[in-house]
Amino acid sequence: MIDKTLLRPSRFFTLLFVPLPECFARRQILDSFVKKCVLEEDVDLDELSELMAAMTASQIEALCDAAFSLAGEELSASMSSDGNIVTPQPQVCIYQS
Repeated sequence: MIDKTLLRPSRFFTLLFVPLPECFARRQILDSFVKKCVLEEDVDLDELSELMAAMTASQIEALCDAAFSLAGEELSASMSSDGNIVTPQPQVCIYQS
């Protein structure tokens, strides 16, 4: 949303409406954020892109960053003092409201 004071005359010459990305575009956005990551076999990026219908690209990026951070914290917490992984079970759940 844009503050109404910014929309007063002579503030902007042109206002552009940028729609939310479509499913294919969301999938491409997801692909770009997870291309260097190792994902579990049951991660379905097509299904995730469908669930993210109301999200902008920056919201998808923020969600991916949060998921990567959470997975890293869980993996770090599961490592023993000698560097061996004790219980590697990082999981991230996305719920549609």
